[in-house]
Amino acid sequence: MAELVVATFNLHVGLDGWGVPFDPVAACAALDADVLVLEEAFTSDHGVSLAGQVAEALGYEAFTVPLAPARRWPVPHRRDHMDPDRWGPGRWTRTRSLVVDRSPAAPSRRRPPRGRQVRRHGAERGTWELAVLHRHPATRRWVAPLPQLPRDVAARQVAFVELDTPGGPFTVAGTHLAHLSQGSPRQIRALGRLLAELDGPAAVLGDTNCFGPVLVGLLPGWRRAARGRSWPAWRPVVQPDQILVNAAVRTTHGTVHRLGRSDHHPVLARLGYSDPDRRQGAGLSRP
Repeated sequence: MAELVVATFNLHVGLDGWGVPFDPVAACAALDADVLVLEEAFTSDHGVSLAGQVAEALGYEAFTVPLAPARRWPVPHRRDHMDPDRWGPGRWTRTRSLVVDRSPAAPSRRRPPRGRQVRRHGAERGTWELAVLHRHPATRRWVAPLPQLPRDVAARQVAFVELDTPGGPFTVAGTHLAHLSQGSPRQIRALGRLLAELDGPAAVLGDTNCFGPVLVGLLPGWRRAARGRSWPAWRPVVQPDQILVNAAVRTTHGTVHRLGRSDHHPVLARLGYSDPDRRQGAGLSRP
C-alpha cells in the first residue's frame, strides 16, 4: 500500500484582509504535501507568480490555470489603524485588498458588492489562478472547463494531473468552484461527469464553496478525506475546502491546519492506495 500526502490551500493572493502580505512558501512548507492544490494564487502582469515561487522554493512542478483577471493592493506592513486581532476591516467600511474582475468568458451581469467599498488607487494587476503543485512526475496534465454561471465572474475549470507514483498511477483533480448562491450545483454535476471518466485511485481537492454533505450527495462514489472547519480563518464555522477520494483510496489521516494569514485554513489528508496491476504483479501499464 503506497501513501500520498495531499493538501488544498486558498491563498487569497498572498494577502490578509488588510492587504499585508504573508509568506505562502513558509505555510506550504509546513504542510509538506506531495500534492498541493492552491486556489486564489496570483501572477502579476510583471510575471511574478505565487504558485511559481512556492514550487521553486519547495521542489514542486507547477500546473497553473488562469480563471480571471484580478487586482490586489498589497501594503508593506501593518499600520497603526489596523486592528491586530482582526483579519481585515469591517464589512461596512471595507477597503478591499483583492478584487476579481470579470473573465472574458463570463457574462457581464454581476451583483454589486455589499457594503460601502472604499476606492483605492495603485492596484497591482494580474491573474487570479488555480494551481496544482506536485512532486511526483506527471504522465498527463489536462484542463476541463466547467459551466459558466450568470452570476460568476470567473471561468471555472478543473485541472487534472495523472501522477506516476511508487504505488502506481494516481490522478489528482484540482478546482475552485463558484458559490452555492451562484448556482454551483450545476458545476458540481459537471464535475461528477468528468470524474466518472477517471480510472484507478483519484482525489479531488479545492475550495468548493459548498458544504460537505451537499457535495458528496451530488458526487456519488466520492467521500470526504478530511473534516474540520476551515473558513473564515479567524473564526472558522464551515468547511468549503474539501478533499474527496474514490473507492480505490483509503484515508489514513485528515486534518485542518491553522497556517498563514489567508482567510482560509489549509486542509491536508494522508491517503493509502495501490494500483491493481501492480498489486497483482501483472507488470502491465494501464491503457
